[in-house]
Amino acid sequence: MGLLRQLLFVATLTVIPNCVEALTWGDFHIFAVIFFSFVGGFMGLGAIFGALYIACGKPFIDRFRDEVNVAYLNCIYAYVVSHHSGSTNS
Repeated sequence: MGLLRQLLFVATLTVIPNCVEALTWGDFHIFAVIFFSFVGGFMGLGAIFGALYIACGKPFIDRFRDEVNVAYLNCIYAYVVSHHSGSTNS
């Protein structure tokens, strides 16, 4: 069993490429600059769009929802009045 393991070890060493590339702090710095540039940009855009939504979008959606509710209630009221005004339930 020992000889088989040694042959497997030698075969593995011949198959695996023998160039090893180590990462340095310069490589990490490149990654950090690229990654945090995207993160910072998205956070900035998120803050801008969040402020726009709170300033413009939310009031518009609230007014629109109120208008839809009033129109829906008026529609239901008109339906009930038109279909049940002449009926007498005793």
